[in-house]
Amino acid sequence: MVPATLMVPAVPADPVVPAVLQTSVFMEREKGSERMKRVLITGASRGIGYSTAAIFLKHGYSVIGTSRNAPLHDELFPDADCFRMVSLDLTSAESIEALYENGRCDIVIHNAG
Repeated sequence: MVPATLMVPAVPADPVVPAVLQTSVFMEREKGSERMKRVLITGASRGIGYSTAAIFLKHGYSVIGTSRNAPLHDELFPDADCFRMVSLDLTSAESIEALYENGRCDIVIHNAG
């Protein structure tokens, strides 16, 4: 049995969205906050990172995606005004420090690798 403190509120099921992403994070955004939440997703150019970015964009978040060889954001999400792709090498201190120039992030999903 899962302790009550770890339980996630019930959210209507979306067959495309994994259950782990159907949490109160999205519910807070859907209730309408004053400022747009910003999500940083490493490894966002393909696979799980790309799919996760698409889900957050669908729910109205601003997304910063990273990849070592970052493609142009227009190639990944041509219709998204709130998506930016940034080149990031997690083995390079300079690359990581340059990421701070993009400002604050409310959520970080470390998916690279």
